[in-house]
Amino acid sequence: MRNSRFLSYETIRSPPVSRKPPTLFYSTMGGTYVFLPIKFLSLLLKRIYIVLLLLHFLKFSVHKVMFLFS
Repeated sequence: MRNSRFLSYETIRSPPVSRKPPTLFYSTMGGTYVFLPIKFLSLLLKRIYIVLLLLHFLKFSVHKVMFLFS
């Protein structure tokens, strides 16, 4: 049991070198394939998510202010 746990820990610590860095295929309108790094994509999604959250809260506060002044 101890040995297998140690082995799994070692494999987690050092990923295989032969494996390529994680990239995402997506086809553009022209039909050409473009490589998108997953890290970049996740950062972009996080930014969009934060912007959407901010817009949501702003909308909420605007509604509250309008309700107070009406």
